[in-house]
Amino acid sequence: ATQNLPGGGWASSRVVTEGTISGQTFGQINYYVTATIDAGNSGGIAISKDKNGTCLLGIPTELSIGEYETQGIIKKINTVF
Repeated sequence: ATQNLPGGGWASSRVVTEGTISGQTFGQINYYVTATIDAGNSGGIAISKDKNGTCLLGIPTELSIGEYETQGIIKKINTVF
């Protein structure tokens, strides 16, 4: 599951949302996730956690609004640096 932390605000105002990686964009630069990404989340962090531990997944960037559902887009961390 992925967890998306907003980029701004004080620690008491941070919200964690959960979702799964549902795919990748062409060229494998971004992940599509089911986690909710709202205004203010861009530039925050997205972490991935499983039974083996936690890692920095990437940076929330935008939403893709489709015919059936809305997907969050996370820029992969290895493409950021």
